[in-house]
Amino acid sequence: MDTDETPALPLIDFSRAKSLLSDVMTRVVHEHRPSVVSRHRGKERMALVRADDLVRYLDAFRFEVEVVEDGGEVTAALPRFGLLGFGTTRDEAFDDLLAEIRLYAADFFERQGFYDATDRAEHAPWLLRFALVPPADQRALLDAA
Repeated sequence: MDTDETPALPLIDFSRAKSLLSDVMTRVVHEHRPSVVSRHRGKERMALVRADDLVRYLDAFRFEVEVVEDGGEVTAALPRFGLLGFGTTRDEAFDDLLAEIRLYAADFFERQGFYDATDRAEHAPWLLRFALVPPADQRALLDAA
C-alpha cells in the first residue's frame, strides 16, 4: 500500500511562491485553484483563495436578522453576535445594524488573537463572508435573512 498522500491543494514553498507570485496569482484568481503556501518546513501555512470563491464557499453562513417593531421604533437584531440596529423604519434599523456589523468585523479582524480566545471565535466565518463582500453589496446579506 502506498503511504504517500497526494495533497488536495497544491503546496508551494514560500520562497518559490515569492519568485512565482504572478503565476500563483493567475492559478488562484483566473483558474479558481486555491493553493497553500508554507514556510519553516510546513510549520507556517496560509491558504490562497480567490475572494469571491471564498464568499461562495461561506454561503451557508447566513445572517439571521430578527426584526421587532413597537410603537414607531424598529429594532433589527443579530442575536448570535449580540448586535442591534435601531431606527424609526426598517431601513433605518438595517442601516444602523449594518454600521454595527462593519465596526464589529473591523475590530474582530484587528484583534483576532483576542477573539480566538473567546466564545466569539465561532463568528469568524460569518464575519469573513461579510468582510469579503463589497460594501455596496453587504446590505443584501441582511435583507436575504
